[in-house]
Amino acid sequence: MKKNLLVLLGCLLVACGVWAQGIVFQKGTWEEILTQAKQEDTDVFVDFYTSWCGPRKMMEREVFSQKKVGDYYNQNFICCKVDGEKGEGPDLAKKYKVTAFPTFLYLNGEGQVVYRFSGARDAKEFLEEAERVSLCAQYDGWEKIQSAYQSGSTDPELIKVYYELCPGDEKVVALNRYLMALPDKQLFAQETGKLFEKGLSVYNYDLMKRIIEGRVKMGEQSPEYDFVYTFPLQFRMTEFFNQCVRNGEQERLEELFSLKKTFSVLPHSIDNDINVVEGRGLYFVSEDWINLRYLYQNRNDDERFKALMESYLPDLMRKNPLDTLNAQTKQLEELIEYIPFARSTMSERYLLFGKTMINFIDYYWRLVPSDKKYRERCFDWLDYVCRMNPYSPDVAMRAARLLMRLEHKKEAVVFLETAIAKQKIFEKKKPLIEVKKLEDMLRDVRNDKI
Repeated sequence: MKKNLLVLLGCLLVACGVWAQGIVFQKGTWEEILTQAKQEDTDVFVDFYTSWCGPRKMMEREVFSQKKVGDYYNQNFICCKVDGEKGEGPDLAKKYKVTAFPTFLYLNGEGQVVYRFSGARDAKEFLEEAERVSLCAQYDGWEKIQSAYQSGSTDPELIKVYYELCPGDEKVVALNRYLMALPDKQLFAQETGKLFEKGLSVYNYDLMKRIIEGRVKMGEQSPEYDFVYTFPLQFRMTEFFNQCVRNGEQERLEELFSLKKTFSVLPHSIDNDINVVEGRGLYFVSEDWINLRYLYQNRNDDERFKALMESYLPDLMRKNPLDTLNAQTKQLEELIEYIPFARSTMSERYLLFGKTMINFIDYYWRLVPSDKKYRERCFDWLDYVCRMNPYSPDVAMRAARLLMRLEHKKEAVVFLETAIAKQKIFEKKKPLIEVKKLEDMLRDVRNDKI
């Protein structure tokens, strides 16, 4: 009896030691492994390796040996090793198209590949790869999923599986296809909305049109709903507008304008152009502003640029009179001592608009005749830009350079002096860096060095 107990205890200790050491790799021929898999109705995990493969040695030492890895693989697979250069290995490697080491295969009892991957993984990633096998098994293996996807399948579930399993550089396109394949009820479910920000990073007009039209039909929703649906779409469109401007894509630009027109009936859709800030971007400004950016960047239709400037800026100045803007600025001035963020608000007020407009005016001046009519027109525009935000050193210095070219030295001096005075309102115990820069430029202007 005592002897039997000792034998039993020894067996238990061996078993515990096996499980503790991680994955248990079965011995036997390839035929024997497949026979066992059929009998037990279990998938097979195959580690294709070579004696010289460093990454695989690392995995054997740091991954295969972990208990949590062993627990999962021993429970769900018959595990075996195949040396790709010895015994049955070369023939099996050829059969299963193994060209790199290590390669890991997951097969059913018939010896058909359900899933595969190559290269080293850490323990967490290695377990995640194994969990994907069940997804592939639903469609009889990864190869069949790939084939169906590439053949144009519209099955949302299959496309979703492909998206989850495909390489990283394919994921965004696959996700777009998945979203497009969903019926409206699923597309506009809250859990799907969380995928919009990821999925819409690659331009797809049909998908965006469908989502925008669907979102507009929903009308007013809660702020939380806007964070899921509305804002990701708006910011993606800003990215696409930027791409069009950079790449000179006129046709796509027109498509985006049509989408924007549909979408802009919702709240939070547009800003007054003068109020646009860096954090919001091109979706939130007018079509004229974007077209000016496009024409300025690409220099491909100077006549259109000039005509648009001559209609756009005077109209904007009428709609945003200086007396109204200055009254708002004065209100903010009164808050500087009491509200910490008032200073940054003052400095950044109309900043993007101002810098951009000066660039546009500069370019316009280069295109038109250098006569009094155009000189005074450009001066009027610059005067407006500088007076609307006297707190911006960047605007003042940019404008001063152009004013000197327009032969308005006196006004350049005035604008710089005003900017210096306004900056000194912010001074506490030490001079501001901005004041020093402005003073240096003022000296250069007075000495005709600009």
